[in-house]
Amino acid sequence: MEYKKHYLKGKNGLLDLIYTVIISTFIALFLTLSGFIKEFFPALVISQSFGLSICLIITLLLLIFKPEKFASFIFIGILGIALGIFTGFHIGQFLVQQFFPSIVLNLQARYFQIIIFAIAFGTAVTYFFYSKSLGSAQN
Repeated sequence: MEYKKHYLKGKNGLLDLIYTVIISTFIALFLTLSGFIKEFFPALVISQSFGLSICLIITLLLLIFKPEKFASFIFIGILGIALGIFTGFHIGQFLVQQFFPSIVLNLQARYFQIIIFAIAFGTAVTYFFYSKSLGSAQN
Protein backbone atom coordinates (compact mmCIF):
# COMPACT_ATOMS: atom_id res chain seq x y z
CA MET A 1 0.00 0.00 0.00
CA GLU A 2 1.50 3.28 -1.08
CA TYR A 3 1.24 6.09 1.42
CA LYS A 4 0.21 9.52 0.18
CA LYS A 5 1.16 12.58 2.17
CA HIS A 6 -1.66 13.99 4.23
CA TYR A 7 -1.54 17.76 4.18
CA LEU A 8 -4.50 19.59 5.58
CA LYS A 9 -6.29 22.35 3.77
CA GLY A 10 -8.35 24.97 5.59
CA LYS A 11 -11.62 23.65 4.21
CA ASN A 12 -10.80 20.06 5.22
CA GLY A 13 -9.77 21.12 8.71
CA LEU A 14 -13.02 23.00 9.27
CA LEU A 15 -15.03 20.07 7.92
CA ASP A 16 -13.14 17.69 10.22
CA LEU A 17 -13.94 19.95 13.17
CA ILE A 18 -17.65 19.93 12.28
CA TYR A 19 -17.59 16.12 11.94
CA THR A 20 -15.88 15.89 15.32
CA VAL A 21 -18.60 17.98 16.99
CA ILE A 22 -21.34 15.83 15.41
CA ILE A 23 -19.66 12.51 16.27
CA SER A 24 -18.92 13.68 19.82
CA THR A 25 -22.59 14.60 20.25
CA PHE A 26 -23.62 11.08 19.21
CA ILE A 27 -21.06 9.61 21.63
CA ALA A 28 -22.55 11.76 24.43
CA LEU A 29 -26.00 10.49 23.51
CA PHE A 30 -24.71 6.90 23.62
CA LEU A 31 -23.08 7.48 27.03
CA THR A 32 -26.35 8.92 28.36
CA LEU A 33 -28.60 6.19 26.94
CA SER A 34 -26.26 3.45 28.19
CA GLY A 35 -26.45 4.93 31.70
CA PHE A 36 -22.71 5.51 31.97
CA ILE A 37 -23.39 9.20 32.65
CA LYS A 38 -26.89 9.94 33.89
CA GLU A 39 -27.37 13.41 32.41
CA PHE A 40 -26.91 14.41 28.78
CA PHE A 41 -25.25 17.83 29.19
CA PRO A 42 -22.35 16.64 31.38
CA ALA A 43 -21.85 13.77 28.93
CA LEU A 44 -21.86 16.29 26.08
CA VAL A 45 -19.25 18.47 27.82
CA ILE A 46 -16.99 15.47 28.47
CA SER A 47 -17.42 14.01 24.99
CA GLN A 48 -16.76 17.35 23.27
CA SER A 49 -13.72 17.93 25.49
CA PHE A 50 -12.18 14.63 24.44
CA GLY A 51 -13.24 14.84 20.80
CA LEU A 52 -12.16 18.41 20.15
CA SER A 53 -8.88 17.97 22.05
CA ILE A 54 -7.94 14.88 20.05
CA CYS A 55 -8.99 16.46 16.74
CA LEU A 56 -7.18 19.74 17.32
CA ILE A 57 -3.98 18.14 18.65
CA ILE A 58 -3.74 15.66 15.75
CA THR A 59 -4.43 18.47 13.29
CA LEU A 60 -1.76 20.64 14.89
CA LEU A 61 0.78 17.79 14.87
CA LEU A 62 0.07 17.06 11.20
CA LEU A 63 0.50 20.72 10.30
CA ILE A 64 3.76 20.99 12.23
CA PHE A 65 5.45 17.74 11.22
CA LYS A 66 3.89 16.95 7.79
CA PRO A 67 4.74 13.24 7.93
CA GLU A 68 6.15 11.70 4.78
CA LYS A 69 6.29 8.10 6.00
CA PHE A 70 3.33 5.98 6.99
CA ALA A 71 4.98 5.02 10.30
CA SER A 72 5.40 8.72 11.14
CA PHE A 73 1.75 9.34 10.36
CA ILE A 74 0.66 6.48 12.65
CA PHE A 75 3.01 7.69 15.41
CA ILE A 76 1.50 11.18 15.17
CA GLY A 77 -1.98 9.67 15.38
CA ILE A 78 -1.14 7.67 18.50
CA LEU A 79 0.63 10.62 20.11
CA GLY A 80 -2.30 12.90 19.24
CA ILE A 81 -4.81 10.50 20.78
CA ALA A 82 -2.74 10.19 23.96
CA LEU A 83 -2.22 13.95 24.33
CA GLY A 84 -5.85 14.63 23.39
CA ILE A 85 -7.12 12.19 26.03
CA PHE A 86 -4.91 13.77 28.69
CA THR A 87 -5.94 17.29 27.71
CA GLY A 88 -9.61 16.42 27.16
CA PHE A 89 -9.91 14.70 30.53
CA HIS A 90 -8.59 17.71 32.40
CA ILE A 91 -10.60 20.25 30.39
CA GLY A 92 -13.75 18.12 30.69
CA GLN A 93 -13.27 17.62 34.41
CA PHE A 94 -12.72 21.35 34.94
CA LEU A 95 -15.82 22.30 32.93
CA VAL A 96 -18.01 19.68 34.61
CA GLN A 97 -16.72 20.83 37.99
CA GLN A 98 -17.72 24.40 37.18
CA PHE A 99 -21.17 23.69 35.72
CA PHE A 100 -22.21 20.31 37.18
CA PRO A 101 -20.48 19.95 40.57
CA SER A 102 -22.59 16.97 41.70
CA ILE A 103 -21.22 14.73 38.94
CA VAL A 104 -17.49 15.26 39.62
CA LEU A 105 -17.27 12.46 42.19
CA ASN A 106 -18.77 10.08 39.66
CA LEU A 107 -16.11 11.07 37.10
CA GLN A 108 -13.26 10.62 39.53
CA ALA A 109 -14.56 7.20 40.56
CA ARG A 110 -14.74 6.10 36.90
CA TYR A 111 -11.38 7.51 35.80
CA PHE A 112 -10.09 4.32 34.17
CA GLN A 113 -13.43 3.55 32.50
CA ILE A 114 -13.49 7.04 31.00
CA ILE A 115 -9.93 6.65 29.72
CA ILE A 116 -10.80 3.26 28.13
CA PHE A 117 -13.88 4.77 26.45
CA ALA A 118 -11.79 7.71 25.25
CA ILE A 119 -9.13 5.41 23.78
CA ALA A 120 -11.75 3.24 22.04
CA PHE A 121 -13.80 6.12 20.64
CA GLY A 122 -10.74 8.26 19.91
CA THR A 123 -9.10 5.47 17.91
CA ALA A 124 -12.29 4.71 15.97
CA VAL A 125 -12.93 8.35 15.12
CA THR A 126 -9.28 8.92 14.17
CA TYR A 127 -9.47 5.92 11.84
CA PHE A 128 -12.64 7.43 10.31
CA PHE A 129 -10.76 10.64 9.52
CA TYR A 130 -7.74 8.71 8.25
CA SER A 131 -9.85 6.63 5.86
CA LYS A 132 -11.71 9.79 4.77
CA SER A 133 -8.40 11.47 3.99
CA LEU A 134 -7.26 8.45 1.96
CA GLY A 135 -10.46 8.61 -0.06
CA SER A 136 -10.04 12.30 -0.79
CA ALA A 137 -6.35 11.79 -1.68
CA GLN A 138 -7.30 9.18 -4.28
CA ASN A 139 -9.83 11.49 -5.96
